[in-house]
Amino acid sequence: MPENNYLLTDLESKLVRDTQWILAKHRIIEKVYQLFGNLSEQLRPLIEGSAGWLDREVLLPSPKIYKGERYLLLPYVMLDYPRLFNREHCFAIRYLFWWGNEFSIHFVLAGKHKDLYARQVAERILSKTNNDWYVGVNQDPWQHQFDAQNYQLPDENTDISALIKENTYFKLGARLALDQWAMAEQFFFERTDNLWKALMP
Repeated sequence: MPENNYLLTDLESKLVRDTQWILAKHRIIEKVYQLFGNLSEQLRPLIEGSAGWLDREVLLPSPKIYKGERYLLLPYVMLDYPRLFNREHCFAIRYLFWWGNEFSIHFVLAGKHKDLYARQVAERILSKTNNDWYVGVNQDPWQHQFDAQNYQLPDENTDISALIKENTYFKLGARLALDQWAMAEQFFFERTDNLWKALMP
């Protein structure tokens, strides 16, 4: 006789009859959309003001906000801006809300943009004391969780030059706890400003 795997646990039975938690989830996701919409407008002068030194192909795509339900089985919302993705080259900043975990920012370079900017950005950002930027160590740049297989907080023993040379991409990330919700917009803007100052010639 087949197992009744579709039967609900006591907790699941309680939740399936409760509309309030799922309605609250929808409201929270909508607020993240508002946050990322506001953030993209704040960032636009910074990003578009780089036309004198940054490739037009990086500046051309408009901000994109989208959501999903199953990043490691949990809901998320992402803003990509700037967002250049193709088979050879990548220049992207991804802003992420991940349900139950954190807000985070992820900066990814690949191809010619890695060659142009990775070493400069690493030297200008990762050399600072009291730094909260992590460096990506996973072979997959689109894994965003802050665990030992994916991100490393650099110290004096971290060989950044080797990471840049060995990986096909260069990635930095920083995160903010969800209990600091009111600080999220400031966190994202300040970290983007950090990156932009490190990128500028």
